[in-house]
Amino acid sequence: MDSKTINKHLSYTALAAALALLAMLMVSLLDPLHHTQQQFEFLEDPVSYTNSLLSAAANLRVILTLDYIFIACYLAAFVFLFMALQTKEKQVVLIIALCAIIGTAVLDLYENHRILVFLTLAEKDKPITTEAIANQMVWSQLKFHLSYLSFFLFSFAMPLDTALEKFLRFGLLFLQLPIGVLVYTVPENLKPFFEIGRYAFMLGGLFLLAYNFHQKRRTATFLP
Repeated sequence: MDSKTINKHLSYTALAAALALLAMLMVSLLDPLHHTQQQFEFLEDPVSYTNSLLSAAANLRVILTLDYIFIACYLAAFVFLFMALQTKEKQVVLIIALCAIIGTAVLDLYENHRILVFLTLAEKDKPITTEAIANQMVWSQLKFHLSYLSFFLFSFAMPLDTALEKFLRFGLLFLQLPIGVLVYTVPENLKPFFEIGRYAFMLGGLFLLAYNFHQKRRTATFLP
């Protein structure tokens, strides 16, 4: 596969992932109670957790459907990013970064399956235990932190040919990691601000990644 084709696939899959992520946001915003998938990734007492699942059931199924598409698209995008950036000097860093994002996708799928199981239990009036919810939170945290590691490592291999690429690398190196970690370590009243920051960074990063490699493909097309 030549670099032009890789850049095309990368730009399309990154754009698709960004649009799926944006669609999930729109579903949550249009919900009168603004339910999100992320609220089911944190520890809550079983009764409240079950009631929230039942009240969010319809929109949650839509969000999870979009999230399955998002997972497939972002994983594909990072596979193509690995191919686009790969050189002998960068190989070790990129392999570890790719393994981390594959682990992220696997845990993301596992998390979705668990939420669907919880929803089914709630609809069948079966108990959801505190231990099960706590395990869900642990796996969710592991998922996100693997993604932070992957993005951080990919940043060391990012090209620096344009101002946009330098901006992307700066964000991956110095912004996404602390913002993501602080989602879990700041006091409860501050968490929403960092959750919004993490979401905005992820959405903006995917759009910028798509645009950057679309431009690379166009530049390659018009080269003599």
